[in-house]
Amino acid sequence: MTLDTYYWFFSTTAQVFGALIAILGVFTVYKLQWIQQSIEWSRKDLVKHMETFERNVVSRRLDEQLRMATEEIARQEATNGGHRSLDELKIITTIIPKRRQDRTDITESFLKLMRLMLLVLATALISIPFSSFLSHHVFTGCLYFVVMLIASIIALFSTKNFLELAVKRE
Repeated sequence: MTLDTYYWFFSTTAQVFGALIAILGVFTVYKLQWIQQSIEWSRKDLVKHMETFERNVVSRRLDEQLRMATEEIARQEATNGGHRSLDELKIITTIIPKRRQDRTDITESFLKLMRLMLLVLATALISIPFSSFLSHHVFTGCLYFVVMLIASIIALFSTKNFLELAVKRE
């Protein structure tokens, strides 16, 4: 392989992964904002119904508050001929913990992916000055090229898996 082959491979790899990091960062921030908004919508819906009964639930954990509120609202609506069933209210209360878990999963997956992508990016940038050395040492150059190519492919498949996780909606 020639000096130009290594130079262009490493510089292109660095540019591609730099752009992917930026795009995935923006996408992840958008997704996390959507999850937070979903949590807020669910909370507002529950708070609207929680105002109908007077009970001191402030000192309890949010999950316990939601469970108690759901049961109380269902009881009140059952006695008053309300339109919400217990199952419907339980669905609302499960949204918040589920969205919290989604937020944690996406954040952890994003951080793992960013570590991998930054490693590939940094390695590509560091390798550019060594293009001349790699072109003169054929075996070392080819071996290094293959390792970087495999690392890039793994990072791209990890990106695909991350996007599948982040785009998933229920």
